[in-house]
Amino acid sequence: MKNVYIHIPYCASKCPYCGFASVAATPPGDFMAGIVRDFEAAMARDPETPQTLYVGGGTPTCLPPEQLSLLRNVAAASLPPTPFVDGGKNAAATLKTHIITDSPKSASSIRDIPVPAFIAPMLMHLRRDAEAYFLSTPENPRTEPRTLQNHFKRIIKAAGIPDANFHCLRHTFSTLCVEADVDIKSLSEMLGHASVTITLNRYVHSTLAQKREGIRKLERYLNLT
Repeated sequence: MKNVYIHIPYCASKCPYCGFASVAATPPGDFMAGIVRDFEAAMARDPETPQTLYVGGGTPTCLPPEQLSLLRNVAAASLPPTPFVDGGKNAAATLKTHIITDSPKSASSIRDIPVPAFIAPMLMHLRRDAEAYFLSTPENPRTEPRTLQNHFKRIIKAAGIPDANFHCLRHTFSTLCVEADVDIKSLSEMLGHASVTITLNRYVHSTLAQKREGIRKLERYLNLT
């Protein structure tokens, strides 16, 4: 048994775009106890120590503290007694972070994304050897994620932007592209989505100005203006 996946089907609220089997409800008091029993039964059938534990589905943090403790116990019992998973030659580890370089999660995630002309000179200025990643340091070919996060937090604070994460940049990019009349198919491919439906439902939010413009287009079409 190389990997263990624990599905938490409970959420604080159900997102309209979510495709996971989950419900907006409070987990029953014996939920994690049942998970532990299932895990122990699986280990009895296949005692090989798992290398990875995945937790997902709904919102695991909606579990009450005592059930989160059981989840922690499952993790402690299932994973090997080492601070890092062996990622081989493509892994870079520090005492804080373990970075594994692997293939993207889907075929649509492998893509070419055009770079705006005004950004290209900045990237060329930062260019290093062929083995380096864009987010690299002189000491390591990959930047420590926490270091990058700290830089990002300082930048948005200086810009007067409320607390935000990196995913907000992706969301903002998508919305601005729609406002700039970038066709949805191209945008969907740049985002790495399998279909335009995902793009429309998850990232595209029309503004009031766009809705007003839509009404004006209808008026012009009906010769009402």
